[in-house]
Amino acid sequence: VAGALAVYLLTQGSGPARPASPGTQNSVAVVDARASDGAVSGAHRVAFIDLQTVFNSCQQSKVFESEMGKFVSDGYAQLAPQVEPLEKEIARLKEKLTMLSAESTDRAELLTQLKQKQKEHYALSEPWERDLKKRQLLRRDEIYQTIRKVTERIAKARGFDLVLAD
Repeated sequence: VAGALAVYLLTQGSGPARPASPGTQNSVAVVDARASDGAVSGAHRVAFIDLQTVFNSCQQSKVFESEMGKFVSDGYAQLAPQVEPLEKEIARLKEKLTMLSAESTDRAELLTQLKQKQKEHYALSEPWERDLKKRQLLRRDEIYQTIRKVTERIAKARGFDLVLAD
C-alpha cells in the first residue's frame, strides 16, 4: 500500500525533485512528496536508487566480474580439448549440408550425424554452463543484498520514509 501510494504521489508531481548527493553518480534521487489524500498527512521523503548503476560502480561487482572471468577461462581451458573437435566437426557437417540439395539421399544421414554431435557438445558443456549461471546468480544476489542493506541504513539515517529501486 505504501509503495503504491508513493508511486501515485510521485506520478502526480507533488514535490520538487532534488539532485542526488555529491559522489553518488546520479544513482540516487530524493523527492519530497506531499499527500493530497486525507489518509496520509505531512511530508514524506522518498529516495530513488538506480540499482544497476550502484551495482556496476561498486567494488564488489568488479571483484565479481574478475571471479567470473577466471571461472570462464579456467572452465574453457578444461573443456577445450573435448569441445573444440566437436565444434569443428559440427561446422564441417553444417558446411556439407549447405552443399547438398534438399532431395539428396545423403542429407538425412548428415542431419543425423549433426544432431548427434550437437547432443555430445551439449552434454559436455551444459553442466559447466549451468554451474556458471548458478554461481553468477548467487554472487549477484549477494551483492544486491549488500546494496539493499546499505541503502536501508542510509535511508534510515537520513530520514527517508521509502526507497524506490529502479
